[in-house]
Parts: sequence; C-alpha cells; structure tokens
Amino acid sequence: KLDDLPSLNGYFEFEYLNDDKEDSPGQFRQRHLTLLVTKEYKAFRMFGEIEFEWGTVFEGKGGRELEEASGELKLEQAWAEYIHSDRLTLRAGKMYVPGYANINQWPNLRLSSQNPLLQKEGVFPETFVGVKAYGTRYWNEVGVTYQAYVANGVSEFSAKEDVNENKA
Repeated sequence: KLDDLPSLNGYFEFEYLNDDKEDSPGQFRQRHLTLLVTKEYKAFRMFGEIEFEWGTVFEGKGGRELEEASGELKLEQAWAEYIHSDRLTLRAGKMYVPGYANINQWPNLRLSSQNPLLQKEGVFPETFVGVKAYGTRYWNEVGVTYQAYVANGVSEFSAKEDVNENKA
C-alpha cells in the first residue's frame, strides 16, 4: 500500500556565518527547508519541489501582519513527464534551466549554500515554464545525450502567463 503513495523527501540547510568583523557578530541562519514529492506510474512520472526559505511565517486572522512575515514560500519546480524510451522523454511544467549548478543541485558535497553568481544576478533565469524533450542514444560504448526545450519568455509571472511573444 505504501508503494502506491507519492514519495516525500526533502532537505534542510542551516548555516553559521562569522566574517570576523568587529561590528558584525557571528550568526546562525536557517536558509531552506525543501520538500520533494515524486510519483511514478507506468511510463509517467511527476515531481514537485516546494521551498520554505528563511523561516517563512504565515498566520491567519488575529496573527502577524503580512508585512512582518519573513521568508519566502516558493514552488521551485513542478512537472510531469512521459517516458517513451531512453531515447525520448517528454516533460512539461516548471523546471530548472539546464546548467551545471541546476543539474547537480543535490551533490554529496557542495562547498557553498549560495547559488552561482550568474544565476543570482539574473544573467540566466533559474527556472522556465515550458516543454522539454531529452534522451540518450548509445552505439556500443559511444553515446549521445540531448536536451531540447521551448519555454515562455522571461517575466515575473511566467508560470501564470507569457507576457511577451519571446520564447526561449
């Protein structure tokens, strides 16, 4: 029965910073609590990643005012895919832009909890909403891997609507 349920995993990031400046005390920071939900059924797979960043606070009536709430709640990724074969998988939804830091987001060892500078400064978007096809083809010991995708143009609300005719 448990195998029929979606899988729930996640991770937690906790930091201690000390920059040795006289006016700046060392500090603990709770950066992320990320929940990962997956489900596979025959040739279909679904994935979702929800991130609570910086100790997110949400309360109903009579609680804290929204301006006082801290942190963020983000849907980092949410996609579904159809696995036709090793050579062709089709994925649709919100997903990370292919790049080393995004593809290898959960390595055994990561020397920083910070995202790469090109991502933080907005040179490359972190995610896109669209459709992706990928696969691998081997001939004996030689192989080729490909990824091709079409995505909404970059905008603040690209998950809701495409605000321009640009496609990536």
